[in-house]
Amino acid sequence: MGALHRILHSLLGAAWKPERVCFSHAPPPTAAAHVRFFGCPVDFRCDLNGFVCATKALDVRLPKGDPVMARYAQQYLDSILEQVARHLGMDRRTVHRHLARDAETFSSIVDAVRAELAARYLTTTDRPLAEVADLLGFSGLSALSRWFSARFDCSASAWRAAHRGRMVPAR
Repeated sequence: MGALHRILHSLLGAAWKPERVCFSHAPPPTAAAHVRFFGCPVDFRCDLNGFVCATKALDVRLPKGDPVMARYAQQYLDSILEQVARHLGMDRRTVHRHLARDAETFSSIVDAVRAELAARYLTTTDRPLAEVADLLGFSGLSALSRWFSARFDCSASAWRAAHRGRMVPAR
């Protein structure tokens, strides 16, 4: 969590700060070092390890953003399932079975997150569609266009025009 905090701080700028940090483990005798490091309240015995932050904090354009790095990051995220499984102390296939029990797959979760982010980027920003494609981890604008049309039953530009300025949940 500390390394991820530093990475996010580096990417999003010195003004970025989570509203809260969550850890799944029990609290140490004193959390003073945690609070000092993260600069915000720290909760323990949570359902997951993660940061709580305003969505606007993540809508910052990255001045050092690089489409090649975005694709690399997507590949990394795709491979993270193996690490998630190890962290949970189970085999990757067991994680798949648990997801299947809830009628989910790793890909369906990625797709749902992509849909939510696509809706946010298209309704609340003026980002060019090519940049949205990069941010969502697509190989290019044409891949985004095919996915978006299949997911939302219209083109991204038509959807943007119809939903400009209001956040609508993805279907």
